Parts: sequence; C-alpha cells; structure tokens
Amino acid sequence: MEPDAKRFILHRTGDGKTKSFCMAELLPGDICPYLAHSIIPYILTFSGGGSFPWMETTDPHAVDAQCPNPGGAVVTRIKAAAADGWDIEVREVRGECPKEYKFGDTIRWPRDSSIPLMDLNVLLSWMLQLHCMPDAGRTPDFHSPLSKSSYVIEREGGGFSMAEVACPPVARFNLSLGYFTHRCRYHKWPRRERYDSSNWIPRGMCPELFHAAYPSCLAMLYGGGQAASSEILCPHMGKVKLQIKVEERKTVALRRAAMRGLQLLGKSTEIPLHRCFLDVVEADSDCPMGMKAGMRFEFNMGDLPQLCPAMFHNAYPLPAARMRGAAFPWPQLDGDRGVVQCPDNVSNITLIYREESDDV
Repeated sequence: MEPDAKRFILHRTGDGKTKSFCMAELLPGDICPYLAHSIIPYILTFSGGGSFPWMETTDPHAVDAQCPNPGGAVVTRIKAAAADGWDIEVREVRGECPKEYKFGDTIRWPRDSSIPLMDLNVLLSWMLQLHCMPDAGRTPDFHSPLSKSSYVIEREGGGFSMAEVACPPVARFNLSLGYFTHRCRYHKWPRRERYDSSNWIPRGMCPELFHAAYPSCLAMLYGGGQAASSEILCPHMGKVKLQIKVEERKTVALRRAAMRGLQLLGKSTEIPLHRCFLDVVEADSDCPMGMKAGMRFEFNMGDLPQLCPAMFHNAYPLPAARMRGAAFPWPQLDGDRGVVQCPDNVSNITLIYREESDDV
C-alpha cells in the first residue's frame, strides 16, 4: 500500500523561523511517493542540463526509470516538456500497482519547488520509513543536505517511537540478487550477488549520508552539476560535510569513441567516462558512524564490488525502515525472487532482504 502524503506534515526551521507544509503539497499530481523518490535524481540531473548516454539512441533528452515495487512495477519516461517542468509518462505497468497507474498516464513535475530537490529526496525517504512503522508518529529532527535548515515530519496518529538521531541503527543483514531479466555491469559475476552492511555502499560510509549525496553525484557525473551541490551535509545535525569531486578517466577519449561506435550500431551501452569521489572535509568528533575528516570514498561505476548506487538509492527507504523494526509495505515476489527492484527497467534486478537470523 502506498503512503497517503496528506497524512504527513513537514516542519522546516531555518533563520529562526518555522514553516509547515503538508507533504502532499510538495508532490505534483498526487504522484506515488515511492515513484517520486526514484525519479528525483534524474530530474535534478536534467535541471542542470545533463543527459544520460544509454538513452542516446532512444531519446537523448529523456530517461526511463521505474519504481522500487517489483510486484507492481511502474516504468516511466522522464522528459522535459516545456520551460516549466518535466513530464513523467507511464510506459508500462507490470503486476498490480497499488496506485492504479496505467499506460499513458502523465504527471507534470514543475521546475520550481518550495523545497530543494536534494532536501525532498531525504524527506521522502523518511516519510516512506514512517509509513512502514505503525507506532511511529514523528521523525527525528534532521538537517538539510544543503544548509543548516532542519526538518521534522509528523504523521497523523501513532505515538513517538523513532530513534532520536537520524543515523541508521546498527543491524546485521544481507541483500542478495533475486529475479532479474538481464545482468548489468554491476552484477556480471556470481561474486557480486550478495551484499551486507560492509559492502552495500563504500566501506565506512554512513548510509544516510550516501543516500543524501546520491542525487548530486548522479548529476555531476552526467553533466547536470549546475543544479547540484558539490558539498553535502549529513542529516544528523550536519555533523559531517562531504565534498563531491568528479574526475575524467585517463582513457576517456578511447572510452568515448568506443561508446559512440556502439551507439552507431544501435546499442545503448554506457562506458563510464568519469570517476566520482566523496571526500569528508569536516566531521565532528562525536559522529555516531565514526566518520572523520580526510576520509575518501569512491562512487561505484561498475568496477567496484559494491551494490549499484542506483539500486541502493531506489531501495534505501525499505531496508532503513526494516532496520528500525518496520515491515515491508508490499510482499516479496513469489519464490523468494526479491522485495525491491532497481530503477533500470531493462535489467529488472530485484534484491532479497534478510536479517542475519533469517539467513540460511
């Protein structure tokens, strides 16, 4: 069941003032919050003038992405419609969508918003976690990735039982591949079929901070950096500041030529042209996750034995809620084939989540 955004109230505090919003006001066209969370990084990239090379032979000004629910997968095409925003067009629905989307449905996402997209990305993750927790009525006070503004989300009804900090609890779990149509470059070999808290993201990185940074990393990698921020604050009281750096690979000319040749043959294959690093430039000594100034993490472009960052972002609200004791909002696919899926609607890779006690 999808969350009702009308039941969630957001309070933003900054410059000594507090302003309240209904979360539904921040989501255009009554869009499903799970789908909105999936597509925000792509809209941020487009808003900075970026594009995605794997769409070159289809539509270089668009991108396809799907929601995280494998049992009711909604595939959308995101495309600039006019100066005022982007159209989110439903291209396919596999299974039973709780929101009852159907082929051809279109949602207009406006260019201007009262909440920055990078903040909305974090807010949606917290709202989706609250939705899964029947006894939780309020999130912790957490900071904007962009500034010292802070946010609290309240849900109608329920008591207060969330943790007092934004950092995720320590939990022993594993993620393994379930159903997939094709293997992508992140999961080419069997040894890249299983992940846990040590390798689902760069080792030593806070999951909340990595989730907050993901939209900016994507935008900077694909030419949309003008709309992104190269400096990201962690959601827990801004205790950690990251600086995102993108560097061209030494073989960029050769890679670009090879990719162009494949595109001329009609193959929409991406060969990464850049590397992305996340440097910790500031960190309080009492960071609960132990992050320290001087740490450097590399964003996985397919050549590191970590979970695909796009899959991580699409999935994150669900494992984060489960680590806090919540239930998943939809059942696992039949035959233990997965509970959450990648935004890539060609590979259709799903992940199975298990806590260590459930492992076999």
